[in-house]
Amino acid sequence: MLSETLTEVDDIIEMELSPANAKIAETRPTFIIWKGYQRRSEVLAPLLGSETLFFPHMFRRKVLRPLDYVVKLIRTILHLARVRPPFVVIQAPPLFPAIAAIFTRTPYVVDVHNALLQSFWSKLPLSNTLVRRAACLIAHNSEIKTILAERFPRSRVCMIPDPVQLIRDNARPRDPRTLLVICSFDYDEPIRLLLDVVSALPEFTFTITADPQRLPRDLRTGLAASPNVRLTGFLSTEVYHSVLCSSKAAVVLTTMSAVQPSGACEALASNTPLILTKSALTEVLFGGWAVLVENNVDSLVKAIRSLNDDPLALDAYRRDWNEGVTRGIAELATILPLNTA
Repeated sequence: MLSETLTEVDDIIEMELSPANAKIAETRPTFIIWKGYQRRSEVLAPLLGSETLFFPHMFRRKVLRPLDYVVKLIRTILHLARVRPPFVVIQAPPLFPAIAAIFTRTPYVVDVHNALLQSFWSKLPLSNTLVRRAACLIAHNSEIKTILAERFPRSRVCMIPDPVQLIRDNARPRDPRTLLVICSFDYDEPIRLLLDVVSALPEFTFTITADPQRLPRDLRTGLAASPNVRLTGFLSTEVYHSVLCSSKAAVVLTTMSAVQPSGACEALASNTPLILTKSALTEVLFGGWAVLVENNVDSLVKAIRSLNDDPLALDAYRRDWNEGVTRGIAELATILPLNTA
């Protein structure tokens, strides 16, 4: 098992060194994501004039995650050494790509996701040092910007919300009995609560696209056994957009504060009715059109049953939102050279 894994690692490194695989970035920055996919990075990178590099996990088993990170670190170092971008944007957590940037003397920007500040990631050795060495920190919203400014008072902080690009799919009408649960089965998502909601609403079908293998066995078994749950696993962007645009509503839940959920932005992008956990931040960002709920069964059931079939028209809302994106990118451009032509 180990020998096969190490052979695979050697093959990957050899591929990275191959001239045929070299990328010519010239003056383009590089946006590095140590995950298989992230919607925010996909839509933000072109606005920064950068290339996007996704490094999916090689191994499903978490016990092999340290080896996974070692391989990614080597690949990141090799890429930066070969391409020599003017700077690199790092989606964090994890912060480890910053080590590659320091090693290759590449200026770096940290795109700060909430978990970097409100989970174990902030307590890891060198975490604060790597953040402080960044040329700039990108906050997703005003609350995160405030937290960063207080925790790292000497750092430059720009606020760039998730860019919202219109998602349109008219192939199918909205199904009045289907709900899309936008989640990744991360630690801040109340999946046990969702299981109770599913049981209380047998008249609705809940589509869930996250990987069920990430769940504890009892939750995975419970969802799989629910007749009104459809576990699709990861979908291509085209298929996912079709499901989003044909669902009665999107459901996005979190137990954390200061979170600007990407799923809520996807609902905004597609005129999809949204049921979202209530917080001071979500009231400001989405309270003008979304249904905000407490994280309990009664609140969620009431919200879902209260939905009507009236279409949403959020063009003006999206326009105002994206003006904030433009302002944030303009501020970043005063710190680092952006090639957005």
